[in-house]
Amino acid sequence: MIIESTEWKRTLRADCLNVRKYSKLLTRSGTKEFLLDRIQIKLSAGALIARRLMETPKVSSYFHKTTVRTLAFPWRGSPVDHINWHRIDEKYQLNNARVTALPFPFLCDQIIHSFVWVWGYGRNVNSFLVSSDRKKHSQLFQVSIYRFTEILLHMSGDYPSKVSGTRGPDGNWTFFAE
Repeated sequence: MIIESTEWKRTLRADCLNVRKYSKLLTRSGTKEFLLDRIQIKLSAGALIARRLMETPKVSSYFHKTTVRTLAFPWRGSPVDHINWHRIDEKYQLNNARVTALPFPFLCDQIIHSFVWVWGYGRNVNSFLVSSDRKKHSQLFQVSIYRFTEILLHMSGDYPSKVSGTRGPDGNWTFFAE
C-alpha cells in the first residue's frame, strides 16, 4: 500500500525525464548498451509505479480509462522462448501491423511481465516492442517512448482532490478519484 505518494511521483517524473534524455542520445549505430539497459529499467520501474499508484486512490481514475496507441503485430505460430525471443521477424508478422489502443493498465502489465523486449529506432531510440509472458504467443506491441512517458509525467503531477469508494459484495473496495 502506498501511504504517501509524493516520493513515488517524484521518482516517476525524474525517471521519465532521464528516459527522454537518454533515448535522444542513442542511434542505431551509436548505441551504448548500458544506456539501453538504464532506459529499460526506468520504463519498467515507471510501469510498476504507475500500476501501484492506480491500485490506490493516489491518482485520478482517468488513468484507468486512458489508452495508448500502439502497433500490434500478430504472432506467426512458432514458439517464442528464452533462446529466440529476440528474433521478432521470425516470430511475429512485422508486415501485418494494425493500430490498436491498449488500456494503460494493460500496457503497464505488458512491460512489468515482459518476455519480449526489442528497441525501435527512427533517428534515435524512439520506441520499444514488448510482449508479456502471457501475450507472447498472441501479439507484439510497439510503443512510443514519448507517448508512454507523456502519460507517466502526467501521472507524476496528478493529486486527486476528491476520493470516494464503495465496498462490493465480495468485500473489496472500488475507489473513484478525481
